Amino acid sequence: MRLTYFSGATLSNDLDSSSTDPITISSADIFPSSGYIVLDDETIRYSAKSENTLTGITRGSLNTTPDSHATDTNVYILANNGTNSIVRRNSCQRNRQNHGLDSYA
Repeated sequence: MRLTYFSGATLSNDLDSSSTDPITISSADIFPSSGYIVLDDETIRYSAKSENTLTGITRGSLNTTPDSHATDTNVYILANNGTNSIVRRNSCQRNRQNHGLDSYA
């Protein structure tokens, strides 16, 4: 089971299943400088971010299968970013509130 949370961001363009090009999203403000995102059933590792672009892409990470994803697909952040750093729930709540999203109960 993967622990993820909705980042409030969406894909800015379609993503082909074989692409390892940088991924542009609507907002990367709350994203760690490197980590994992989840699009539908695929986990993708990125090694850096620049503004709203995630770079150093590794598709099909953590035993998932690369797949195509459409523009406006919701982008989820994997809570454990591979460095044993777990995102705290209150941090998620604060980020969601800062972006005008519903808060967790």
